[in-house]
Amino acid sequence: RAIGAAGGRGGAQDRASAVAPSMPGKTHDSGLASFSGRPDELGRELQRVVLGGSTITPTALALARPQADTAARRGALRAEPKLTPESFRFVRDFLQRQAGIALAENKEYFAAVRLAALAEELGLEGVESLVASLRCEPLGKLAERAVDELTINETSFFRDALCFDLLIERLLPPLVARLRPLKRLRVWSAACSTGEEPYSVAMLLRTHFPELASWKLELLATDISQRVLAKAAAGLYTAREIGRGLPRGLLERWFVAEDRHWRVCAAIRALVQFQALNLQKPFPPMEPFD
Repeated sequence: RAIGAAGGRGGAQDRASAVAPSMPGKTHDSGLASFSGRPDELGRELQRVVLGGSTITPTALALARPQADTAARRGALRAEPKLTPESFRFVRDFLQRQAGIALAENKEYFAAVRLAALAEELGLEGVESLVASLRCEPLGKLAERAVDELTINETSFFRDALCFDLLIERLLPPLVARLRPLKRLRVWSAACSTGEEPYSVAMLLRTHFPELASWKLELLATDISQRVLAKAAAGLYTAREIGRGLPRGLLERWFVAEDRHWRVCAAIRALVQFQALNLQKPFPPMEPFD
């Protein structure tokens, strides 16, 4: 709003190419975005605006920089990754079978970019080569990596605040009263992503129900992605991640500053056990949860 009031222009990524469409979607719904597109298109539009109508392509910029290293020059020349319609149908069916995740029809660009990065890491010729390998080996390590790349790990501390309000005010008080003779509480965060949700629950329990300090608390946090589980177990978050929903009082009470990051304190981390689990596959033996 301030930029527009000053005569400037603002843009936002389009919904189709966004990992979390609701984020740029709010900007579009507000009417504040004067232009939109994929990230590469936004860059070209910004160049056009800044340079007074003349557009310099990203390739030209990368090749013109004398300090650009060989890898950057190769990257500038690399074609934008694309999936054929048939390959994209296979990827959608593959992800549904492997992880129960429904990839929307407008996510072709997202899938192509994610899989192209994996193909480059593995030394494959391109995204279509990766898809061909998945067709031949749909259940091995490559399939696990592909599913990991295609999962959308959108989360934040105390996301959907109403749910946590209901936990504090309506659900937990009678549950704590019922379990008081046992002094044991088991909670399961079934798709925990990078850990913000189970840590939010742990902080909520410790803050609003002090009597639980003498109980046996068990918070199991599971996710299909080994990559996000590693981050979750470390409990280390950036200022941006902290700023997305974590109240200041809880930050000061339950986190420790480390350089420019914040780490969940040992007392809260000790309450949460992280474990890889694909909800589409048979579950291992598990005790009941409350």
